[in-house]
Amino acid sequence: MDFNVLTAVPDDGTITVHLAGESRQAPVFTFPGTVMFMQHLRRENLRPHMMWFGPTDTPDDTPQPVSGAPYLNHMGDADVCGIGLAQAERFLRAQGEPVVFNHPSAVIRTRRDSLLRMIEDIPGVDAPKAVRFHAARRDDALDAIGAGELAWPVIVRTAGEHGGRNMIKLAGPDRADDLDVLPFDGRAYQAIEFRDVRGGDGTYRKWRLVFIGGDVFLRHVMMHEENWNLHTDERSTSRGLIEEEVGLMARFERETRPKIESALDEIARRVELDFFGVDCHIDGDGRMTVFEANPCMKVFECTHPEIGVWDDVIARSWQAMAALLRDSSRWRGAPRVA
Repeated sequence: MDFNVLTAVPDDGTITVHLAGESRQAPVFTFPGTVMFMQHLRRENLRPHMMWFGPTDTPDDTPQPVSGAPYLNHMGDADVCGIGLAQAERFLRAQGEPVVFNHPSAVIRTRRDSLLRMIEDIPGVDAPKAVRFHAARRDDALDAIGAGELAWPVIVRTAGEHGGRNMIKLAGPDRADDLDVLPFDGRAYQAIEFRDVRGGDGTYRKWRLVFIGGDVFLRHVMMHEENWNLHTDERSTSRGLIEEEVGLMARFERETRPKIESALDEIARRVELDFFGVDCHIDGDGRMTVFEANPCMKVFECTHPEIGVWDDVIARSWQAMAALLRDSSRWRGAPRVA
């Protein structure tokens, strides 16, 4: 089965290159801001025809699709691939709006500030206020936080970066010197109200929910005894917390999901993507504090194979993904929710 894959060079033209595997014979190119499932397509006999968008010195050139093949959007981060997403939107309009997996228009709306505004009034959901701004000096950040009327403390982070890089928690304007570790060179930033979601035991927990068509999977629950900035390299691997995570995953469908089902349904309705993840905290009463929601999340790779408690959910979620990719009649297409 062939796909026309809409993909992009990042807005800043920067990609990463590294040598992988034991042979180290050829470099591997990684394009930031793209969805992490391309490497799985060929094993399913799903053949991608790459259509490139992004910064170009030949703006009038249009990528040529494979006739009759459905469109699969590979771009997942509007802060990284904004140029490509806008170009893909125009291209699809010119094609008469064919059905597209993860329509670029819907991806654009998942920029953190836009997404949190979109879901802020959903019952059972706490969406911290966020603002996006460009900063050439630290006072630009303070001005944006003040204009947005964000409550202190706030998280200040470079837009489009993942893994906790270039991100700090700023306690208040009297701690402005803490911002000096960030690169203020005119780039885009996000400021988000900080939520202290520690449990009664002092442990931070970040849940990742994965939406695939009409299915929702609990991918993992990262935990740490002290660190609020939870990412793959920062999660605790203590035996007690891993055992707790296994228990939460085993009880998710029976105990947790019924408490949040209506919120999940409304988030899916508003986001209007075929595939995306939600990073959040879920308390014992089923209230969700949402940190972000977008397609640019690691779902189908096991980043800690030495632990290996996620193999089942990875297999089940990819099975659902492969089935959805093969059935374009289930795809959502262009967004309709205002």
